[in-house]
Amino acid sequence: MDLIAQLQKLQEESSYFFPNDFAYGDYSDTGIVSVDEVELDEGRWAAYMLTIVQYDGKLWGIEWSRALTENQEHEFYPDNSTVYEVDRAEKVVYTYKKK
Repeated sequence: MDLIAQLQKLQEESSYFFPNDFAYGDYSDTGIVSVDEVELDEGRWAAYMLTIVQYDGKLWGIEWSRALTENQEHEFYPDNSTVYEVDRAEKVVYTYKKK
């Protein structure tokens, strides 16, 4: 089963399933392993997230939105525009300290 179909199945089984669940729950039977989670952007009502998982020997990015208030709901629609293969890239970050 491909990753999108696997995610759709999980979502059908539980209306409360979201990609960040991989970091907290036991999904070993799916073959999906949590790797990282990155906040891409933040709006007034939602944070736009990218959850990185390993599936079938490849790294995948899953985009979804995390609600920032109790009046909003998380949103996740698994399809080809929100689930895609990614590569790990090195990022150098500099910081400064007082001399």
